[in-house]
Amino acid sequence: MGQKYEEAFEDWEVRIVKGMVGRFMAKWACLAEEDFDSLVGECLVQWLIAKPQYDPGRGASEQTFMATVVHNRLMDLVRERSSLKHEMVSKARSLEETCGSDAEDDLNLIETIDSGTSPDAPRDPLEISLLKEDLRRVVPGLSGQQQRLYELLLSGKTKKAAAKILNISRDTVNEERKRIKKVFEKADLGGYLK
Repeated sequence: MGQKYEEAFEDWEVRIVKGMVGRFMAKWACLAEEDFDSLVGECLVQWLIAKPQYDPGRGASEQTFMATVVHNRLMDLVRERSSLKHEMVSKARSLEETCGSDAEDDLNLIETIDSGTSPDAPRDPLEISLLKEDLRRVVPGLSGQQQRLYELLLSGKTKKAAAKILNISRDTVNEERKRIKKVFEKADLGGYLK
């Protein structure tokens, strides 16, 4: 592809894409073996498609808008190239399943993702990064109480402690957890949950 795309794009566009592709290839093992020029070409095509949507009135420079478009495309490629989500589907555990023997007050999977205390908690940096990105996308869709519950559980609080802090019953905690699970499933995160 070499010189061909350089004739169709301005120098700054090619520089931004090449820089970002190089950084992504260094950071993400699933892209490391890809052909640099092919990734650059794919990102430039994505930019060509998205460029007409640029609106200077929204406050971002064209370079910033381009960097966002390229970043999003590269993250899509990371997801496509990695089979981690497929592996996680086969290893999925229920959000409700506890990680210990005392089912009443032990931590469950969602409570242990950040702390890494679950035997099934993600350990690979890519897997953790993808999971956290998906969670950051979904959590704002939860109600205020669900978000507070989610944060308490992620911080290591037990169901009993979370109920006390939120001044709600354990039954309400369990019902909210079920609602959180449904939100996750609607957001195509069913691979993380059963």
